[in-house]
Amino acid sequence: MTTMFQTIVQEIQRLTPQEQIDLLQILSRSINDVSRQNNGANAFWKHRQLAEHIQQQKVQPATDIASLKGDFWPEEESVDEMLEYIYSQRYEERDESC
Repeated sequence: MTTMFQTIVQEIQRLTPQEQIDLLQILSRSINDVSRQNNGANAFWKHRQLAEHIQQQKVQPATDIASLKGDFWPEEESVDEMLEYIYSQRYEERDESC
Protein backbone atom coordinates (compact mmCIF):
# COMPACT_ATOMS: atom_id res chain seq x y z
CA MET A 1 0.00 0.00 0.00
CA THR A 2 1.36 3.43 -0.89
CA THR A 3 1.62 6.12 1.73
CA MET A 4 -0.95 8.21 -0.15
CA PHE A 5 -3.41 5.33 -0.07
CA GLN A 6 -2.76 4.75 3.64
CA THR A 7 -3.43 8.44 4.30
CA ILE A 8 -6.71 8.28 2.39
CA VAL A 9 -7.82 5.20 4.33
CA GLN A 10 -7.00 6.92 7.63
CA GLU A 11 -9.02 9.97 6.60
CA ILE A 12 -11.96 7.81 5.54
CA GLN A 13 -11.92 6.08 8.92
CA ARG A 14 -12.42 9.48 10.57
CA LEU A 15 -15.70 9.96 8.72
CA THR A 16 -19.01 9.10 10.32
CA PRO A 17 -20.62 5.80 9.26
CA GLN A 18 -23.16 7.72 7.14
CA GLU A 19 -20.39 9.70 5.42
CA GLN A 20 -18.56 6.44 4.68
CA ILE A 21 -21.74 4.99 3.16
CA ASP A 22 -22.21 8.16 1.06
CA LEU A 23 -18.60 7.89 -0.12
CA LEU A 24 -19.10 4.23 -1.09
CA GLN A 25 -22.20 5.14 -3.10
CA ILE A 26 -20.33 7.91 -4.93
CA LEU A 27 -17.41 5.60 -5.70
CA SER A 28 -19.77 2.85 -6.82
CA ARG A 29 -21.54 5.19 -9.27
CA SER A 30 -18.18 6.38 -10.57
CA ILE A 31 -16.95 2.83 -11.13
CA ASN A 32 -20.21 1.90 -12.89
CA ASP A 33 -19.90 4.94 -15.19
CA VAL A 34 -16.33 4.03 -16.15
CA SER A 35 -17.35 0.41 -16.68
CA ARG A 36 -20.22 1.44 -19.00
CA GLN A 37 -17.89 3.69 -21.00
CA ASN A 38 -15.36 0.88 -21.37
CA ASN A 39 -18.05 -1.57 -22.44
CA GLY A 40 -19.14 0.83 -25.17
CA ALA A 41 -15.58 1.11 -26.45
CA ASN A 42 -15.05 -2.64 -26.25
CA ALA A 43 -18.30 -3.38 -28.08
CA PHE A 44 -16.53 -2.45 -31.31
CA TRP A 45 -14.16 -5.40 -30.88
CA LYS A 46 -16.84 -7.88 -29.81
CA HIS A 47 -17.16 -10.85 -32.17
CA ARG A 48 -20.57 -10.90 -33.84
CA GLN A 49 -22.21 -13.30 -36.20
CA LEU A 50 -23.13 -12.07 -39.67
CA ALA A 51 -26.84 -12.25 -38.80
CA GLU A 52 -26.24 -9.86 -35.88
CA HIS A 53 -24.50 -7.34 -38.16
CA ILE A 54 -27.33 -7.53 -40.68
CA GLN A 55 -29.95 -7.01 -37.97
CA GLN A 56 -28.06 -4.12 -36.35
CA GLN A 57 -27.37 -2.32 -39.64
CA LYS A 58 -30.76 -3.15 -41.19
CA VAL A 59 -29.08 -4.23 -44.43
CA GLN A 60 -31.34 -5.23 -47.29
CA PRO A 61 -30.22 -7.57 -50.08
CA ALA A 62 -29.68 -6.13 -53.54
CA THR A 63 -32.66 -6.99 -55.73
CA ASP A 64 -31.32 -5.49 -58.96
CA ILE A 65 -27.71 -6.19 -59.97
CA ALA A 66 -27.70 -3.05 -62.14
CA SER A 67 -28.06 -0.93 -58.99
CA LEU A 68 -24.56 -2.03 -57.96
CA LYS A 69 -22.94 -0.60 -61.10
CA GLY A 70 -20.61 2.28 -60.38
CA ASP A 71 -20.48 5.29 -62.67
CA PHE A 72 -17.73 7.24 -60.97
CA TRP A 73 -14.98 6.80 -63.57
CA PRO A 74 -15.08 9.04 -66.67
CA GLU A 75 -15.93 7.10 -69.84
CA GLU A 76 -13.23 8.88 -71.84
CA GLU A 77 -10.48 7.33 -69.68
CA SER A 78 -9.37 3.79 -70.44
CA VAL A 79 -8.67 1.03 -67.96
CA ASP A 80 -4.96 1.44 -68.73
CA GLU A 81 -5.12 5.12 -67.76
CA MET A 82 -6.93 4.21 -64.55
CA LEU A 83 -4.31 1.60 -63.63
CA GLU A 84 -1.50 4.02 -64.46
CA TYR A 85 -3.08 6.58 -62.13
CA ILE A 86 -3.44 4.05 -59.30
CA TYR A 87 0.16 2.88 -59.63
CA SER A 88 1.48 6.43 -59.72
CA GLN A 89 -0.43 7.25 -56.53
CA ARG A 90 0.98 4.18 -54.80
CA TYR A 91 4.54 5.09 -55.79
CA GLU A 92 4.06 8.68 -54.57
CA GLU A 93 2.76 7.46 -51.21
CA ARG A 94 5.64 4.98 -50.90
CA ASP A 95 8.24 7.66 -51.71
CA GLU A 96 6.68 10.08 -49.19
CA SER A 97 6.81 7.52 -46.38
CA CYS A 98 10.53 6.79 -46.87
